[in-house]
Amino acid sequence: MSGATIKVRSDTRNRGATLAKRIIPEVEVHLLICGARTKRDRVLLEVLYAGGLRVSELAALTWSDVLPRDKGQVQLSVVGKGGVVRQVPLPEAVSRALLSLRGDAGANDPLFASGKTGARLSELQSLLLYGFFCLGYHPTLHCVIAQPPTR
Repeated sequence: MSGATIKVRSDTRNRGATLAKRIIPEVEVHLLICGARTKRDRVLLEVLYAGGLRVSELAALTWSDVLPRDKGQVQLSVVGKGGVVRQVPLPEAVSRALLSLRGDAGANDPLFASGKTGARLSELQSLLLYGFFCLGYHPTLHCVIAQPPTR
């Protein structure tokens, strides 16, 4: 049977059930945020959740990606899969918390720098730091879609 083409169909009927298993309840997200060890860690988790960001998108953000908006809010310019840029507004409380972290950081400095070196957090560091490896691939994106934060 050399040279034969075998077509494999994905089972799209169960895709929703698999996704539902990866969504964590909003209560658990808030417990994770409250359990953060530092202010930076807490704000990082809040931005990740409120913005529905993938860990890789969050790790790539710089202060030049933070755009001020009305009513104390900010908007993030996020580069996602395939280099597609999307604008992500953050709630006022999360925006204020994020801006409080800036200090004297320049426009090209990472939004969330390593506490030891000041360098950009890698995606792996973010995954290991916050235990998202046990929740599946970009679970917070699905949490936001399923359960938008109430603020």
